[in-house]
Amino acid sequence: MKEPGDTAGLQVHRSHGTADAHVERSKQDKRNLLILTRDGFEIPVSRSCAAKVRRCVG
Repeated sequence: MKEPGDTAGLQVHRSHGTADAHVERSKQDKRNLLILTRDGFEIPVSRSCAAKVRRCVG
């Protein structure tokens, strides 16, 4: 995933990424980890990215 300009962000799934400033929090939903964005979207986190997301988002 290419980051646009100087915007810091995370690739959380092969087809999903988000800017750090747009992340509200993370959420565990049964077996899946999700990122909740400030505008209410839930972005799935792949198992291979889960540890990185937990470190960065909490």
